[in-house]
Amino acid sequence: MSGSENAHSGLTRRGFLKATAAGTAASALIGGVSLGAFASELRSGQPENAGDSIYQGICRPNCGQCCAIDVHVRDGKVVKTAMTHIPDSPEVNRICLRGLSHPYRIYDPERIKYPLRRVGERGSGEWERISWDEAAEEIAQKWAEIQEKYGSQAVAQYAISGGYGVFTTNHPVYLRLNNLINGSKITGCVDMANAVGINRVVGWGEGVWSTNDARDVVNAKNLFIWADNWSEAQIQEWRFFCDAIESGVNTIVIDPVYTITASKANKWVSVRPGSDAALILSMIDVIISEGLTDVTFLQEHTVAPFLVKSTDGSFLRQSDLSGTSTAETDKGDELRTFDVHAANRNTGTSAEVESPILVWDEACGALVEVEKAVNPAIEGEFEFNGIPCKTAFTLLAEEVAQYSPEKAAEICDVPADTIRELARLCADGPVTHRMGWGSQSYVNGAHPAHALITIAAITGQIGYPGASCGAADWSASSGWAQSYAPKYGASSSPTLPVLALPEIIESGEYGGEPFALKAMLIHHGNPLCTSVDMNRLKRTVFDQLEHIVVVDSVMTDTACYSDLVLPVAQWFEFEDITGGGQTNFYTGFNEKAIEPLHESKTDSDIARLIAEKMGLGEYFTETDAEILDDAMLSSETCQKLGLSYASLKESKLVPQRTGVKIAFEGAKFTTPSGRMEFYVEKPVAFSNYGQDIDVERERLPRFFPPGEAWPENEKYEKYPLTLMTSRTKYQVHGQWFSVRNLRELDPDPTFRINPADARARGVEDGAWAEIFNDRGHCVAKCIYSEAVRPGSVVYMKNWAAKYFKAGSWAEVLSLEFDPVTVNHCFMDALVDVRPWSQED
Repeated sequence: MSGSENAHSGLTRRGFLKATAAGTAASALIGGVSLGAFASELRSGQPENAGDSIYQGICRPNCGQCCAIDVHVRDGKVVKTAMTHIPDSPEVNRICLRGLSHPYRIYDPERIKYPLRRVGERGSGEWERISWDEAAEEIAQKWAEIQEKYGSQAVAQYAISGGYGVFTTNHPVYLRLNNLINGSKITGCVDMANAVGINRVVGWGEGVWSTNDARDVVNAKNLFIWADNWSEAQIQEWRFFCDAIESGVNTIVIDPVYTITASKANKWVSVRPGSDAALILSMIDVIISEGLTDVTFLQEHTVAPFLVKSTDGSFLRQSDLSGTSTAETDKGDELRTFDVHAANRNTGTSAEVESPILVWDEACGALVEVEKAVNPAIEGEFEFNGIPCKTAFTLLAEEVAQYSPEKAAEICDVPADTIRELARLCADGPVTHRMGWGSQSYVNGAHPAHALITIAAITGQIGYPGASCGAADWSASSGWAQSYAPKYGASSSPTLPVLALPEIIESGEYGGEPFALKAMLIHHGNPLCTSVDMNRLKRTVFDQLEHIVVVDSVMTDTACYSDLVLPVAQWFEFEDITGGGQTNFYTGFNEKAIEPLHESKTDSDIARLIAEKMGLGEYFTETDAEILDDAMLSSETCQKLGLSYASLKESKLVPQRTGVKIAFEGAKFTTPSGRMEFYVEKPVAFSNYGQDIDVERERLPRFFPPGEAWPENEKYEKYPLTLMTSRTKYQVHGQWFSVRNLRELDPDPTFRINPADARARGVEDGAWAEIFNDRGHCVAKCIYSEAVRPGSVVYMKNWAAKYFKAGSWAEVLSLEFDPVTVNHCFMDALVDVRPWSQED
């Protein structure tokens, strides 16, 4: 990773000798048996020693996979992890380096062994050991004092996606505690712009992210991958991309960076960072102008024929023409009418329902209910009873007409002829579009997703094998532990986006009312590493809090800046249940393989202990097994599979589906209209904290520049490099940073830069260099890379601050965000680079 051409760069001599010795030992053990046969035997769950036990584990970080792994235990100690061999499911029989390194995580020398209390200034690294009883007593006392002085909302919990499972995703015991004390919640605001842009068109009914599952890509004729480097960011999905290539699928990668995934594709298109929406809108313009739309799909499964009132942007309904049984239109045709009231079958009373939507039916030359139309017009401008209207499709066509290929080429730096070529491929189905997390990491991030799903709508490329559009197939079981946390009522205190905390705390207001936040319990998250503008977050939020408690297994950046640190059990030290992942389609039982090390406790036991000290112990009498059983019984997926806690504990792994999932199969959508609503009648903010949004802007997919990372920004002259993020296969967000064997392979935080940009600044390949702007700086190793677009810097995200010579990535990233998506904009930042002259 230093930029050296040495094949063993980044691997220490000691580590190399250890690896060689391990290989020699394995060879001696195998003897005359072939390596393949030996590996097959191990994969089948055969212990290496007679006294060993193998437990079923689930590796469940936020990589989106939830791989089943065998946990080998000898004399009460985890000695290795290995791939679980699932018969008849070769596509899920995988394990990555992170999964193999779990013993290093469990026995990490940096693992927190017992509760710690800060004795110096926050962040000074001065701690004292205390007992669990002292820690819980302090928390209970502080929270009670703060809530009495400032109100119940002044105590909040922050949690995000530190692990997937009943206890590590839904956090039921923590949430029950929070409900009982009426505390606030803080959300992480991560990777939601894609979901907002897509789901406001197709509905949220199939989950936050939904596509055909990864095995289906081989059925596509054309496979588009948008800003998604599967080979490193989605390791477990990479094999399906390779299957598609081998099957002759035409693969197109659109990405500013020439990634490994791009190098294997049939075509790579480098787009200006933050301009994806302009490119896609231009492709829509080509599809419409060249007559490549699927008219039947538009008429039957989209809002294309819906008449939009020019007066207020809403759909024309029967109630807009109330008082008329017939109406003379501008064409003199009859308006069919119907009741806008329906009898309530349970009470027999009359209740108003939303008035049906009207369309112009060319078959009869009249306004009719949309469901009764034979040949609804998808284009046109009309006036009914003095109300001017246009079809939703006409409004879309007018919007995209601003982005001819020649005009879009100026914005996105993609040749006009290439734009036309891409557009034509989009209509040549089956077509699959997979979006990564790059284009959504700007203030305009919802709109590339909105535009891309609109392409699927106008071409009919969705809902059948090979035809799909989305960011991921997240097939996890829904409903985990939903009945446990709210059993005694929900908290009436607000849920606060972490991005809005500086504004809320600085103003002392929330929703126009006085608001104070004074204490925070942080679990399953590390905001001072994985959030943005860390210096401001410390200054305006953390420094204003009277008490900060962090629950974690190692000293993260956030733990280092807290008042109390509580050691939590690792995943194989307690039972949990997962609901599958993007490429592992099983409900899985994670067995308890060993006892929690040192003085660590499970999340549920930590929450129970705090509750007991607060006089709430009577509300926490259920065992973990009972909570897991409740989670199974409340899960729709588990109900369909006939699963219970006892049955899953016995079977360990149960397939969630048969065959390949097809999202929105049969063009079934969960929007209010049941259609693809590329025109959004009632746009709303994803996370509402009282902010204003531009409703008109959000009705259609549009292009507007990123908040900061754009040449026209006033900061561009001072900071002319766009900072983009890349994911590493050696860490998962803020996790695995202290795993020793992975640090031998990937020892230092790095950034990649085009050699021309680096040389112009006097920065040498492999040297430590400073990336900086007005918000802060970080010092990492420079790697020359022709794959990086000139004018850009690509950083490997979420390194712990201690690995930098100074600063961290979280210092230089911008806090600006879109009030609609309320999403972290990890790439919407401008920086510059200079040599680092200080001594190591």
